[in-house]
Amino acid sequence: MWQAVNPHTWITPLSDQYGTFSISPGTTESASTPLEPFSISANGPWYDSSSARFTSTFGYTYPEIDDWNKTSAQLKSDVSASINQLYNPNNAFSRRSSTFKSQLDGRGSQQTREWFVTLRVSKFDLQGQRFIVVIFLGSVPSDSSNWQSASNMVGSFPVFPPPLPPTTSVGYPQIIANSEYSLEDGLKAKGIDTQNLDVVERFLKENLVWGVMKASILFHLNFLGSEFL
Repeated sequence: MWQAVNPHTWITPLSDQYGTFSISPGTTESASTPLEPFSISANGPWYDSSSARFTSTFGYTYPEIDDWNKTSAQLKSDVSASINQLYNPNNAFSRRSSTFKSQLDGRGSQQTREWFVTLRVSKFDLQGQRFIVVIFLGSVPSDSSNWQSASNMVGSFPVFPPPLPPTTSVGYPQIIANSEYSLEDGLKAKGIDTQNLDVVERFLKENLVWGVMKASILFHLNFLGSEFL
């Protein structure tokens, strides 16, 4: 849907400094970069981002995107209407400033707080091994196999470093990965008033914890296995 509304926003070619399992370091990646191991036929060639851009290539679409026999402008208009119908049926968010203004009291001092946790980690912090950072509100389960299904788990951040071996002179590079997770649902489930700054800060200092586990990929099952570190 986003792509239909922004048809002219596309890939900007960039140099991949570290490479991947199928792309050499220093390669400039673009819309024509092969998407190995996905091939158009049994004998190739590989799909690239241009040839795989539209779901119609693979014989399917979505209810809100009837993209046949329409110009790009018609599709953009129709999908925009669908987005508004799905997510803004009462036109509540048409003018953000007006919405905020109506929420303010007479002194214009009302505030609404939302709580998030931001993660920042180097992809090579485990010397090239894949790992997952898991965030909890409360104690960490003793069995790591239950981490990602735990009721107090509020975020799970898989980190997959590129296949660059270490060098004896430089060591592993610093490739920073970032992610962010909302704490709103987790705090409310604990009965915490998210608008009370002192209460939330005290609760998070005592209960916001994290753990790290190694990750292994079983490609045919599309499953993340784990091992406690």
